Amino acid sequence: MRRGRRLAATLLAVAFALPIAGAGPGAGAASGAGPDVSIARLTDAATTTQSITTDTLDPPTALAATGGLTAALAWTATVDTYATGYNVARATVSGGPYSVVSTVSPRTIVATTDAPTASGTYYYVLQSYFQSWTSANSNQTSAVVTLAQTATGFKSCT
Repeated sequence: MRRGRRLAATLLAVAFALPIAGAGPGAGAASGAGPDVSIARLTDAATTTQSITTDTLDPPTALAATGGLTAALAWTATVDTYATGYNVARATVSGGPYSVVSTVSPRTIVATTDAPTASGTYYYVLQSYFQSWTSANSNQTSAVVTLAQTATGFKSCT
């Protein structure tokens, strides 16, 4: 049992770089205390400085919309040529919250349409994306969508 406690204490000391009682010069097998144990804590005082350039993914600009039976959206492409495409996000309240309703790719496509299932005013923003990386929102635009009314109240003539 004593050996087990000593082993546990040694493992804790190694994990936290603490001195070990009975370890070191003169505490070896010749003195009957067990094998010699040497522990060293190595540190490196050298410093390496690197320059890292960070970039953000720019959103598309000049987003505009026209309404009707659908919302027609058009914009100017993002300047980031590595962007894959765009997330089209829609809200029913100015300022959001927005939900992504579609994606458009490649990034050179600069127009799309959205077909909401109900009449109303819809607010749109776009985000550029590349893999799992997305840009900030573009400017917000809005469109009034008015769906064609379906005839109701007809009676069967049979």
